[in-house]
Amino acid sequence: IFNGVSNVTLRGMGPDQTFLAFSGSQSCDGHNADICVMGYSGCEDCSAVHTTTWTGGYAQGKTSITVGSTSGMVVGQLLILSQANDKTDTGGIWVNDTLGAASIEGVCGPDNGPQSGHCLSQVVTVTGISGNTLTISPGVYETNFRAGNSPQVWWTGTGNKPSTGCGIEAVSIDNTNAGSYSIISFHNTTNGWVKNIRTIHGTRDHIGMWIANHIEVRDSYFYATAAASSQSYGTEPEFASDDLVINNIFHYIYSPTMMGNDAGSVYAYNFAINMYTTNPPTFMQTSLFGSHDAGTNMLLYEGNDGTQALWDTFHGAGGNQSTFFRSYLSGWEPNKTGGGTIPIAIWA
Repeated sequence: IFNGVSNVTLRGMGPDQTFLAFSGSQSCDGHNADICVMGYSGCEDCSAVHTTTWTGGYAQGKTSITVGSTSGMVVGQLLILSQANDKTDTGGIWVNDTLGAASIEGVCGPDNGPQSGHCLSQVVTVTGISGNTLTISPGVYETNFRAGNSPQVWWTGTGNKPSTGCGIEAVSIDNTNAGSYSIISFHNTTNGWVKNIRTIHGTRDHIGMWIANHIEVRDSYFYATAAASSQSYGTEPEFASDDLVINNIFHYIYSPTMMGNDAGSVYAYNFAINMYTTNPPTFMQTSLFGSHDAGTNMLLYEGNDGTQALWDTFHGAGGNQSTFFRSYLSGWEPNKTGGGTIPIAIWA
């Protein structure tokens, strides 16, 4: 519905007055959605992406970096900064997704293409090009980008800019009959938002953020997931940065906030209740994932209310240099006796 457009808002009369009940979905570059906000087609889950070496400007805060080539780049497009995973434990920040060594289930993010083996990532916007020098916004976040780990930048599409300034407000969206992967998907998008909406019956996720930055999800109510088991999420970033998820209610959702590859985002003042699961029904599911993939970094969690915060190792060692404070975590829900009845769980 927002394919290749910018500065468009879908606004109803309110989530108790404007009702969108979908019976089918549309492709959102491989992940179908009820509403797709997509700047351009560019598959992030395949080998058809573009890469170049990142040869200088690794220090934290740097807004000027040197790359091997700027061919195919334009000012305004999104780039992903990344580097190869650590092969050995350095004694400091360790980013690794090796099955059996640092992860339970294997790779972070997609398992093919230039992203494979490059879990540490940050999405930035190109603000200037001069020869092989790029200016970017924001600057580099992490403290451990370095030449020895083969830094690179990658992007999808050629000479394309993301969708910007698109939002969805004051509507209720029912996905029950559509069964879309995402109810709303932001893909190759910047400066997008949802506000004062209600979504019902997510499949994979209610709000997906894929190769996106500066997405704001606020003042909304998200209800129910189809599977009541793994891969049934509220918000889900994957190669996303600088997003704000604030002042929302997550109800009857297996995992309200799932953390894939994400950097510099804020999750604040959200309330989660009844993380329903059938596997088994007595298991207390976490309400806030601090990290689920290797390479998540520089995240802020503030003022959230739920059952548990979990930094797991399903897809590697993550959650680097993040801050968690001023939250209420009960470690309890009615009739939940197994598994996750621990308020804060930090694995390995």
